[in-house]
Amino acid sequence: MQRLFPLPSGVSGTIDEIVITGPDDEREFGCFNLKVMNGTDLIVSCGGPAYLKAGTTIYRAQGSGFGPNPDVTLGIELNPN
Repeated sequence: MQRLFPLPSGVSGTIDEIVITGPDDEREFGCFNLKVMNGTDLIVSCGGPAYLKAGTTIYRAQGSGFGPNPDVTLGIELNPN
């Protein structure tokens, strides 16, 4: 199950990187320098679908340049259920 926290309407920015590393420490999925706004599907925009191996997975993401309100919070929650 995933819960999405969409960006507020009118807010845009850049996902500097998304990197998903699998249980064998190999990069399984990711992308860099992706312009986003409310409604952007990160999986599709990064060239997905994403096929991930079972086991310990590390998700790392970083963004910048969000505005016009610089206090926007971008978040994601992943749940194995």
